[in-house]
Amino acid sequence: MRRPPHHQPAAGIKSGFPTSSTPPSPPSPSKAAAVTRTHNQPHPSPPSPWAPPPAPAPTTRAPTVPHPPPLLTMATTRSVVRVAGATLLATALLAATPAGAISAANLARLRQDSQFTTEENLRANFDAEDFSVAIADITPTTTPQGAIVSGGLENLAVFGLSSVDSSFTRFTLQPGAHNLAHTHPTASETLFSISGTMDVFFVEANETPRLVQSVLGPESVTVFPEGLIHGERCISDEPCEFISFFNTGDPGVVTVSERFCDLNDEARAAGLFLPQDQVNAICNGLGDNPAPNQPENGQRVLNDDAINTVSGN
Repeated sequence: MRRPPHHQPAAGIKSGFPTSSTPPSPPSPSKAAAVTRTHNQPHPSPPSPWAPPPAPAPTTRAPTVPHPPPLLTMATTRSVVRVAGATLLATALLAATPAGAISAANLARLRQDSQFTTEENLRANFDAEDFSVAIADITPTTTPQGAIVSGGLENLAVFGLSSVDSSFTRFTLQPGAHNLAHTHPTASETLFSISGTMDVFFVEANETPRLVQSVLGPESVTVFPEGLIHGERCISDEPCEFISFFNTGDPGVVTVSERFCDLNDEARAAGLFLPQDQVNAICNGLGDNPAPNQPENGQRVLNDDAINTVSGN
């Protein structure tokens, strides 16, 4: 018969193992009490899923320390002064300028400070008739070869408004006369031919050099790209008339021959591959624009009192 585990042998039966003759001492009252208290304590119950979450522990926020006011540096002070000064300038110009009498200089200053006003407020300084121009009322620049009438920011301030920003030139060229080769540094040009027949051209930039040339009759249009050298010559037996429009109120103009002659002697001689005395003679003989056609063989162009004529030797 198998003996159950941990079964102690009966008295008087040898187990084969040495045994102590002293019986085990009973547990002390304190240990028994401890065991009794441990077994009598209730088991903790698991938390209920429906129980409300525990309230968060209160936190203490650090007191807010106010930031010191920003220090005005010298650059900030200058910016504030410039903004205030520009605002006062715009207000003074608008208040002191009578309607319809605003000058191009004042308009340019107002445009520079346009962030302090609106285009509508700027247009309010012009009368209704300022938006229409009679070309006959503009004094032309004339030579025996033709006449030039220009309208833009310099003489018609309304053309300098940002919402307008355009200009025009009306030309009359006598038969054979030239509008000398020139450029407009800040504008493209749209030319509308009114009468006569013209030879028109422009020269491409150095990267792709070529001459773009065509014949323009009445009621025709051609364009010249911004900044490129171009010009016109009247090749009909009647005068040529045309109007050019520019996409800015201040297109600028650089007449190639005149500005070339403003260079120093060495640069002019190098540009034309001629001795300096010959180059000086050419530049000293330049006439006004519009200019006459090139002289025939055996003739020379005279420049007496800024009037160009063609005469024989």
